[in-house]
Amino acid sequence: MSVLNDEKLMRAELADKKLLEMTSGDWRQYNSAMECHICNESLLKPEFRDSFAVHDPNTGEYYGQSHKRCYY
Repeated sequence: MSVLNDEKLMRAELADKKLLEMTSGDWRQYNSAMECHICNESLLKPEFRDSFAVHDPNTGEYYGQSHKRCYY
């Protein structure tokens, strides 16, 4: 029964995702990010930027910029 209860709790937590909440410091970090916060490689590609903002879905806290391939 414990597994079923754990599943119910996890599903409830996942259903209550928080939106990204960024402070002014987070915005400065977002706009100046040059490296992926996961792999530390360059986010800059010829003619575009290959990144998106990563955040904690439970708290909405901003973590940094990441390549899509690194995040997934």
